[in-house]
Formats: sequence, C-alpha cells, structure tokens
Amino acid sequence: MPPAVCLETAPPLLQHAGSGISPAGLSPGVQATWNAASVCTAHPTPGQALAFAVTLLPPDLLRLGTLYLAMRLARAAVRDGVFTVQAARLVLILGWWLLAGELVATFAEGFARVNLLGQLVTWHVGWVHLPASWGVSWPVVWFGLGLVIFARVMRISAGMRADLEGTV
Repeated sequence: MPPAVCLETAPPLLQHAGSGISPAGLSPGVQATWNAASVCTAHPTPGQALAFAVTLLPPDLLRLGTLYLAMRLARAAVRDGVFTVQAARLVLILGWWLLAGELVATFAEGFARVNLLGQLVTWHVGWVHLPASWGVSWPVVWFGLGLVIFARVMRISAGMRADLEGTV
C-alpha cells in the first residue's frame, strides 16, 4: 500500500472552499482539514505520487549541490590554503549557488505544489495561486549573499598574500 500523500498549503490556496472544505470540492478519496491547511489522500494515483515526489526534489537538490560545493571548497582549502584565488572562486560559486539555487528551488517547488494541489482538488488551481505556495528560506539567501561578499574579501586577501610572498 503506497503511503499517504499530504500537501501542507497556505490558507490562500484553500480560500476557494469558503469557510470549510466540503467533500463536493475534493477529488474522490481526498480528505482535507481547514485548521492545518493540509490536503491528503490515503490512496494516491501514480500521478499524485509523482507530483508529491517532485515537491520534495528541488530543496534536496539544492542541499546536495551545496554539500558538494562545500566539500570541494574544504579540499581546496586543505590543499592550497584559504587565502588563494581558487578558494575565493569556490566561495563565490557556493554563494551564487545558494542565492540563485534558493530562488530556483523555491519557484520549482511552488510550481510542483500548485500542480499537486490541482490534482487533489476538483476546482481550478492556476498560476495565480503560485506566489501563495512559495516559501523562500531567507537565511539561505542571506548566507549566500554573505558568501558572495566574503569571496570578494578573500580574493583581495589572496592578492595581498601573493604580493607578500613576492617581496619576501
């Protein structure tokens, strides 16, 4: 038996139902609770299961890419030192990955959530509902911006280090 598929939604996505969600507004086999703003089905169709998997994929890909880039940075720092052009470049790449990746992952996850919600309910769920499904992780954005700024400091430090090694 496949596991239940549940979608936690923002209340604006469920306003179509009025003050409560009636069984007439849901697809067969789907239950919804208004307080938790969750829409669940115990027996998902293959399309619903795939759409649910796609909602989980973007954040996981962002985390995996971040882990890979952080490991590359750690190896480069151990091998050549922290104040090198290579380490500064890797910090810059990691910072842009977090900045751009968070925005892309947020948009992709939001699109997948709207798609899944459209499969779980009988009313029309369109692009107008997409912004309500976004959940930007602001700490990730700020950390990425900090890394981009820190990469500039590291690049300047690497240049100063090269100048010092040339004069000594």
